[in-house]
Amino acid sequence: MKLNHCSPYLDVLNSSNQDVVSKAISAGVGGNYKKVLELLHGNVSSDATFLRGLSSLKLGDHSKAKTEFEILKGQPDAHFLIPAFVDHLNGTKSESEKMYGGSAFSDHFAVASTRNLFRDMYQAVDNTLSSFTPDGDTFTLMDVGIGTGVQVDRVIKWIPKAWPQVKAVKVIAIDPSPSLIEKAKIQLERTMKESPLDVSVTFIESLAQNVSEERLREALEGNALDVVNACASIHHMPQSDKLILLKKLKNLAPKILVVTDADSDHESTLADLSFELVANATSFYSTVLQYLLSEPASKEEEDHLRAFCFFDARNVLLETGKSRIEYHTTAQNWVHYLSSVGFRLLPPRNEWINGLTPGRAQLGKDFIHTAVSERPINFQLVATGRTE
Repeated sequence: MKLNHCSPYLDVLNSSNQDVVSKAISAGVGGNYKKVLELLHGNVSSDATFLRGLSSLKLGDHSKAKTEFEILKGQPDAHFLIPAFVDHLNGTKSESEKMYGGSAFSDHFAVASTRNLFRDMYQAVDNTLSSFTPDGDTFTLMDVGIGTGVQVDRVIKWIPKAWPQVKAVKVIAIDPSPSLIEKAKIQLERTMKESPLDVSVTFIESLAQNVSEERLREALEGNALDVVNACASIHHMPQSDKLILLKKLKNLAPKILVVTDADSDHESTLADLSFELVANATSFYSTVLQYLLSEPASKEEEDHLRAFCFFDARNVLLETGKSRIEYHTTAQNWVHYLSSVGFRLLPPRNEWINGLTPGRAQLGKDFIHTAVSERPINFQLVATGRTE
């Protein structure tokens, strides 16, 4: 496989002509937080203020960290994640809720899922599936993370033209969110009524990794599994749970598994506020927000999109244990995970999907700016669980 790209968030550290801030980052990456404070003492730039705050937090001096982040929060060009650090130190999420309103995360996602970043992925899945031929006149699809149902809705609508031999569609839709499942039901009920196909949907409200293999087989009702679609979903699991789920899916012998996700690494460093993780997450979510806002949006839509990125990034940086639900990993790690549980990788139709890529981390007035590189942010892997 050629998928070996991992966005170089900290390439700036390799510069032979490092300024004092870059030297401070190097010290922080090495865990020498006292050196960071020493190097940046008296430096009033936004970058230095943030790095002093982060280093103070790592050293356990929450009072000093709070002072630094409060200074940043009052600046007009403060990065959109700064309130998350202030909330963390205050032990409250009130500032976040005040900034982004009381809407449920599912409402934010419902808006984001209709935008370019997700449409890019949905189209890539459509393209891959349209090049595949179901075994019979019934197409069986297992969707891991049905969300609002937008993507499954798209697939059902194009099947009659792409596969005229298919007369029935069976969907097993898994999602842990009751509110998203309700949105998916509304979306798909309308499509089912209008479709010439015999469409049935079985909803399973659960974290996918917690659904037993028995329950998945029961939902298949004796049908062979044609496709497992995992679009921007399995990154919500830590590595151990990813492998547990992938093994169950392999045992179901799908004709193809399609994994479409982002090439980023929020998994290996976990939620320890390492300098690498902070640079990674802020660069990644700043770029995601930049892309989501690159097409026209109303004020209400923009608020939802900012909230979507804010709460995801906050989760990566500041949540631990069961509260942590964002664990993106690199495309190369995905290749390893799939192979390790017995999936056989197939030539993908879309290795890299159009979009933006977080470039190297660049410190600037937004605390960390991102350079947009030529490579896209999203990747797609296709594998089979069958031996033939």
